Amino acid sequence: MQQSSSSQKLNFSAFKSSFTSNVVALKRRFSSGDLENEGYEEQAKEVISSVQPDAVPAPLPPVPPPSSKTISAPTSPSRSSSVNIFQKLQSSVSGVASNISSNIQQFTGTGLSGGVKIPYKDPTTLILLVIDDHNTDWSKYFKSKRIQNLEIQVEQCEFSEISVVAYESIVVASYIQYQTGVGRQLRQFIPDFLLIRQNLRDAGRDFKNALLAFMYAGLYSVNSLGAIYNFQDKPWVFAHMLAIQRKLGKDNFPIIEQNFYPNFNLMGGFVPRLPCVLKIGHAHGGLGKIRVPTTNDYADASSVVAVTGTYCTSEPYVEARCDVHIQKIGNQYKAFMRKGIVGHWKSSGGSTMLEQIPVTEKYRMWVDNVATLFGGLDVCALEVLVGKDGKEWIIEVNDSALSLMGETQEEDRRHIAELVLSRMTFVQEKEKERVKYRRQSVDGEDGPSGERNLRRESMGSTSSSTTSALPNAAASSIQSAASSAVSAAAQGVSSVSNKLFSRQNSQQAGAAGTETTPAASNTTATPTANATNTDSELDTGISNLKKTFAGIFGDM
Repeated sequence: MQQSSSSQKLNFSAFKSSFTSNVVALKRRFSSGDLENEGYEEQAKEVISSVQPDAVPAPLPPVPPPSSKTISAPTSPSRSSSVNIFQKLQSSVSGVASNISSNIQQFTGTGLSGGVKIPYKDPTTLILLVIDDHNTDWSKYFKSKRIQNLEIQVEQCEFSEISVVAYESIVVASYIQYQTGVGRQLRQFIPDFLLIRQNLRDAGRDFKNALLAFMYAGLYSVNSLGAIYNFQDKPWVFAHMLAIQRKLGKDNFPIIEQNFYPNFNLMGGFVPRLPCVLKIGHAHGGLGKIRVPTTNDYADASSVVAVTGTYCTSEPYVEARCDVHIQKIGNQYKAFMRKGIVGHWKSSGGSTMLEQIPVTEKYRMWVDNVATLFGGLDVCALEVLVGKDGKEWIIEVNDSALSLMGETQEEDRRHIAELVLSRMTFVQEKEKERVKYRRQSVDGEDGPSGERNLRRESMGSTSSSTTSALPNAAASSIQSAASSAVSAAAQGVSSVSNKLFSRQNSQQAGAAGTETTPAASNTTATPTANATNTDSELDTGISNLKKTFAGIFGDM
């Protein structure tokens, strides 16, 4: 959209420059005063060809010469050619004016309004935007579901596919959808609710800007946007887990010991107990993890951290027997034990054996305390490492982007869908109360709590081609002024043409009176006076025409 707007603006600037130079040439022709020199027709044709637009509209009907009381000479070839020239000139300038008008309409339609189109929002539909890969079709879990007689429409895409903009307290989202038999299709909509099942940040990827746009519009989400924002850096989350440990005690909430290095410069002065595991930056799926058994390996790993330019953490290496995944979806709890069968130092590396295990009171207490972080986590999971000595260590926590495991994945997705429905119902009731309160309030008392909701309601009833009121008003006023200026310019050209015809008629009439009869000598003063007046009016017309064009394009 932005590329189209900029290209139209560049074409308009080029057209303005070309048209300005051609108008200067026309003014010189009008003010030359010698319209019957030899070769003038060729010069006029050259000027006409230089200002001829690509698509010239139908020529205007020829302007009849004004009637004269003096005796005029018979029509001569030079007069016919001059009339022809002026007809072509008037037609060409009319085409240029039409071209100006169309260019101004395109310019005001896209350049000034910014090309922002607010899509149509069906008031009988709630749009749920799901950020997830395409391996799961989330629309089937919300099929035939309704909230307060509002149908739920599901839009699903990945973070890497979506483009969002926060515009006047709403968010406009768009992505390219591929459909079999249809091809690529642009989907543009205003979401009402979010379900985020992808990590906001991962190795080499960062989609924080999209989350900021969602937060500008105040969208509700599972998990909350504030909680997802806090999961951008694992050390930040680990620091909050340490706060839970300080409250519950190390025995009741056993977190693995961890050191944090803001940059590689400090790693040489504070060497951890070896062997250790270095975790470089923020990544998922086991990426960025290095086992460091010796001091030399630690020095090599420090050099890698220097190249990445990010932080790192170190943990003591635990020879694991298995790891435990404890998940919480709403009020549903599950736990899975995962064992590696290939002897990899990462318990989740290579082939593994997965088994669902009972959720003990200890596991429930751990995950319940983690679920209180960042204002509350509707969906979360704990990763616990179990050493060969049977000791358990909490190593990290995941948010709504957690991986679903085992044969109960379909059941877990249904639990997530039910959780989203309950949150959407709560939000709709809350916003309905706010709108009702606003409408019952005294006129002029616009509280901030309901203003955004009413604005979103009003946006929902607009048509698909509606743009914002302020850019529309500006574009309409400029287009109206430009059209008036172009019309005035066309009238000015017509007036100048008439004056030129009148001047030529006066000159020819004077010449004819001198050649035909002495009795006509008494009337020769009249054509001379008329020619003088015509010169003055012609200069005035040229001046007005110049002002008109200057009003459109600035000084020429």
